[in-house]
Amino acid sequence: MASNRDDLSPSNGSTCTGGNGSSFRYPMCDCSVQASLKTAYTEGNFGRRFFACVNHKYGRSCNFFNWYDPPMCSYGRRVLRHLREKHERANMKATSSVATTEPNIASKHASLVLEVAEIRHDMESMKSKHQEELRCEMESMKSKHQQERHYYRKALVLSWAFFSVYYFGFPWRISL
Repeated sequence: MASNRDDLSPSNGSTCTGGNGSSFRYPMCDCSVQASLKTAYTEGNFGRRFFACVNHKYGRSCNFFNWYDPPMCSYGRRVLRHLREKHERANMKATSSVATTEPNIASKHASLVLEVAEIRHDMESMKSKHQEELRCEMESMKSKHQQERHYYRKALVLSWAFFSVYYFGFPWRISL
């Protein structure tokens, strides 16, 4: 059975400070646990705050219940109902707006994906073309290097031969 406690003395709970500087006490429920402050969203009590047992979400509640806010006047309930309906209409409008723009977003996304794929393909072809050019250039340089090496080897052999002939003379040379 739900209890309705108006006694929020220090021995029955702990003190908390609200956002506006006011302080209130959290009562202790029948489970000897500090109750939690919740907000009602029912038609008759929309926006009213209440204390309830924290064990309710675990399925072992002591059914503690205590209103924190006083009942709202009929004008306040009408204003809240009007604001809630206005909020729901705005949410529905936003949802429908998103639903109509989603195909546009999807088509733009698809075109961007194709564009990225084309750019990647172009990059790969440029990369392979550049690699082929580098390979050809390296082969050309390698061939040129081998020719120069062969030329310098011949020059070295001839210079040694010339030096040998000059220094040692011709073997068939007649001595005078």
